[in-house]
Amino acid sequence: MVQAELEMAEERAQERTRIELTLENRRLLLSKSQFRVQQAAKKAAKAAQELQVKKEELELRARTLSAEAAAAEREMLLVAAEVAKARLESEQLQTDSISGLASGEEQRHAEGIQRGAVSDKPIRFSGFSRAYGELASYYPASFHDENGEQWRSAEHYFQAQKFESPEAKAEISGARTPLAAHALGGERRAEVRMMLLLLLRLLLRVLLRLLLRLLLVLTSLLQRAIRADWDEVRQAVLERATMWKFEQNDRCRQVLLSTAERKLVLNDADDPYWGAGKPSLQVGRDSSSGTTTYEGSNRLGHMLERVRARLRAKEEPDGSMMSSAGQPRRRGKQQFAAEALE
Repeated sequence: MVQAELEMAEERAQERTRIELTLENRRLLLSKSQFRVQQAAKKAAKAAQELQVKKEELELRARTLSAEAAAAEREMLLVAAEVAKARLESEQLQTDSISGLASGEEQRHAEGIQRGAVSDKPIRFSGFSRAYGELASYYPASFHDENGEQWRSAEHYFQAQKFESPEAKAEISGARTPLAAHALGGERRAEVRMMLLLLLRLLLRVLLRLLLRLLLVLTSLLQRAIRADWDEVRQAVLERATMWKFEQNDRCRQVLLSTAERKLVLNDADDPYWGAGKPSLQVGRDSSSGTTTYEGSNRLGHMLERVRARLRAKEEPDGSMMSSAGQPRRRGKQQFAAEALE
């Protein structure tokens, strides 16, 4: 009886020990889970902070671009206002000079007509209000054409008919003097101004569309978050894609295998991670081999060398890359990750 009680007590002690071990294991698993959760939370917080910094930088760039566009538009409006002001001043000077000349020549004009009525000499005239100035097309005598449209002078009508554009005709018709109409028509400044205005409107539309597209792209980038473990897995990801590329494309595989055992280097001075980077200033040229050393890691070149070795090791005697089932060989993510870290 006593023996049985002792055995039962021993079994209970063993059961209690098993329960305590189970609880201890669960506490350890819980502690590990909590630690992983804390690490993930820290990475997420860091990623969120970096994303916020990038967002602020992009918003600042967008505001800068908007401010520059607004400043450029204000400058263009100021230039257009100055051009219009200079044109009005020029036309005013022409009007004043013609009116001043007309007041001084009015008496000589009347005397010239009287002399011309009793003389056989040729009559020489111009449009600057001298004798017989009314005969010139520059003389400011208004009339209306067959469509009932009013013109300030024959020169206005003549210069306007050079163009088919209604806008150009309207601008010449609105010129204050015949000389101004001649300048607009003779130098084709009406069409040039219309083309410049159209070009300016087109540029503004294109600029606005580019700004809208830039804002859409920035918004899209802000909404896309890169996975937290990308820095740890990106090399394995590219190595998987590179292996599949050369396994399933004969031309690419032949080019890679034709490099024999030569060292492969991605010649990119701006990419020290995947490429060779810039030449090293401290080390310079290697005196033993005569080659230049670089600061970059050349990860892509080393990756291609590993892929080349795997292709050679797995290549069939007939030069094909086939599995025993007759299909192109495929490799799993875990196998690629393990080989990338070797």
